[in-house]
Amino acid sequence: MTRYRAKIAALSDEYAGAAPPRRRAAGFWIRVVAVAIDVAILMTLQAAFGFLVWMLFRPIPSRLSRAAISAFPLVMDSAYFVVLHWLWGQTLGKMAMQVRVVTVEAGPLGFAQSTLRWIGYLASTIPFGIGYALAGVRSDKRALHDLIAGTRVDKLP
Repeated sequence: MTRYRAKIAALSDEYAGAAPPRRRAAGFWIRVVAVAIDVAILMTLQAAFGFLVWMLFRPIPSRLSRAAISAFPLVMDSAYFVVLHWLWGQTLGKMAMQVRVVTVEAGPLGFAQSTLRWIGYLASTIPFGIGYALAGVRSDKRALHDLIAGTRVDKLP
């Protein structure tokens, strides 16, 4: 029995100084599915809002009203991504795929960093989505918006 205790003690001493577990970056396709879930949720909410406005205010009375209705998806999208990444590091799609956005130091995002990441989404989209494709070719799996905001997307244990 003492022989096994000695082995266990030696192993526990060996692991006591071990480095923390290595992070597991979320891959390109996991991130694509997470975004697809988010887009489906946002499109459903925006369609419901548009239908409600159409039912309540048809015909739409003015150009100002049409502009407000047209701006709603942009406001909703930005609020969805900025607030959820800031509060939980995850959108509903990321929760479903069990991934989380963290800083490069593995900390939670602040509001400003979350906002910068969302602005980075726009930059990733402009050149034909090439900024998103970076997550598929870089070894650290970071897309352009991650590089801009100093974030990364990790798989949850």
